Amino acid sequence: MSYLANVALIILVTATYMAIGKHSFISYALFYGSYLMIYQGINYWIRGNRQANEDFTDYDRALNSFAKDKFG
Repeated sequence: MSYLANVALIILVTATYMAIGKHSFISYALFYGSYLMIYQGINYWIRGNRQANEDFTDYDRALNSFAKDKFG
């Protein structure tokens, strides 16, 4: 998610939350914290997949160089 989309989502979530009438700071902090944890988890998952792809590319490169050395 882009930075602006993230900010817009935070503003929307905040507005919705305050419109419901839960003005307690602690409940808002808990709600926002859970949102941040979900967002960070999605980012971590995407980064993990990217890292797995890079590892596979390195493995592929090593296999190709081994095949060239072995079989010309």
